[in-house]
Amino acid sequence: MVSSLLRLLAKVLALVLILTLAALMLGPFQVIEQASEVPDYIAHAEAFFLITICLFVLFDGRVLLLTGVLAAVLGGAVEVVQSRVGRDPSWSDFLADIVGIAVAVLLLAILGALIRSLSGQEHR
Repeated sequence: MVSSLLRLLAKVLALVLILTLAALMLGPFQVIEQASEVPDYIAHAEAFFLITICLFVLFDGRVLLLTGVLAAVLGGAVEVVQSRVGRDPSWSDFLADIVGIAVAVLLLAILGALIRSLSGQEHR
């Protein structure tokens, strides 16, 4: 009971974070971005690192490669939508998205392998 409740809570929080990040990337928040001392490419990498982890949580940790592909599709979609809502799309932002996704997928793969080896399982 507690385990299923925690999973549900994790999924809800993951979805809220994805929607919040999407709103920040697509909404009229350029002033906030310009005031931030974080370079744009770092912000994109961080956002898509988090989005990838959130998608992994939403998929119950079962499809890591598909999670990465979906995150990359979302990154591309964000750039396309930005061009239609008065924001500036860029290939460098998309590349930063891919870097964040790759780091998240790599870390999740390493953690998964570590957890399996500690629990004595070779494969799920």
